[in-house]
Amino acid sequence: MKLTSRIWVVTDTHFFHKGIVRRGVRPPDHNERTAEALSKLEPDDTLIHLGDFAFAKHGEAAEIMNRCPARSKILLRGNHDNQSYSYYIQHGFTAAMETMTLELPACRSTRMRLRSIGLEYGDQNILFSHRPQSVVHRTRWNSDPTHPMYRHYRRHLPDGIDLNIHGHLHLRNHRDEESAWQDEKDERWFLLSHEAVGYRPVLVDDILEGKIPRVLKEDAMEYVHDPENVRFHDKTNNTQ
Repeated sequence: MKLTSRIWVVTDTHFFHKGIVRRGVRPPDHNERTAEALSKLEPDDTLIHLGDFAFAKHGEAAEIMNRCPARSKILLRGNHDNQSYSYYIQHGFTAAMETMTLELPACRSTRMRLRSIGLEYGDQNILFSHRPQSVVHRTRWNSDPTHPMYRHYRRHLPDGIDLNIHGHLHLRNHRDEESAWQDEKDERWFLLSHEAVGYRPVLVDDILEGKIPRVLKEDAMEYVHDPENVRFHDKTNNTQ
């Protein structure tokens, strides 16, 4: 598939997710804010959605995507995107997949697995995925999060990849157990936080040029809607 010049990326839109509002993480109007931002893209644009599209009212969420004028709208399924590929194509996307090869102007794509897109962008190979991706030799301590060496074992990007742009972790105070291995300041991984960027898509160019801030756990509370009542992860109710 050939993509056009401006490439936008968005993630974890969580359309019509009541729980994420109830826990104070997002404002009640996050659906409208995201929809308005998506509607401002241009017909020659490409949008890559890094997953966790909608939690309810999929018909209304599809209308939001249909109002987004971008010619190519690609969904990389997240852990909450449990429908078939064809379902998402019927609900506002031009493609939905787990692996993909892309050709960009002046760029050559790389085929990758891991529910992701790998593409060569300028001098960098960029891996797009929902969860942060890494490879590591399995040992007793790096497969057990309770082991004292778990956090210290060095992980690597898949071969041929220079940067992984991912979502899933929100403001890093969510799903700590899944990202315990990750050094949040390691520049080989870039967490795109929908909360931190103000409920809008961002240009890949802006990420590469350092215009989009890196999200550190110590800064998370700056972005939440209701800091007094926020709960990042409710283990009794799997709603985020």
